[in-house]
Amino acid sequence: MATFVDQRTEAAFVSNGFVCIPVLDAASVRALRASIDAVEPRVGSSMIFSDHHLEPAARAAVRRAVTEIVTPFLGALSPHRIVSASFVAKPPGPANLLDWHLDPAITDERSWTSLSLWIPLSDVDATNGALEVLRFGHLAAPAS
Repeated sequence: MATFVDQRTEAAFVSNGFVCIPVLDAASVRALRASIDAVEPRVGSSMIFSDHHLEPAARAAVRRAVTEIVTPFLGALSPHRIVSASFVAKPPGPANLLDWHLDPAITDERSWTSLSLWIPLSDVDATNGALEVLRFGHLAAPAS
C-alpha cells in the first residue's frame, strides 16, 4: 500500500527513504508553537525531549495539541494515524549537536509504514538547528 496519495511524492519516498513536503500553514505553526510554549520547561541552553523531561499531564497535553493541529494536514498521506507526538526543544550551539542516528520505530514495520514528521517551529538554517537527512539512512544503522 502506498504511503502518499500523490504518485510523485510516493516515488520520491520509495527512491530516497524520505520526502520533504509542506505540512502546516503559518497559522498552524503559530498555534503549535503556542501549545508547546505553554508546557515547555525553560532550562536555559539544554536540549529538552518532551517524552523524557515532561510530567505525564504535560506529555498528554503535547500529544493532544500536536494531534489536533497536525491531523487536518495529513491529507497527503494514505490512511495513517498519529500514534505518538512529542517535541524536542533544541537551542542552537555546539553543545546541542546530535550525531547521525535512527529514531526508533514504534510500529511493526513489517506490516505498517512508520513516519516521523519534522516540523520546525522557527526558521532554521545550518547555524541554528537544521535537519540533515541521509538518503537511504533508514536502511542502515549508524556506526557505533
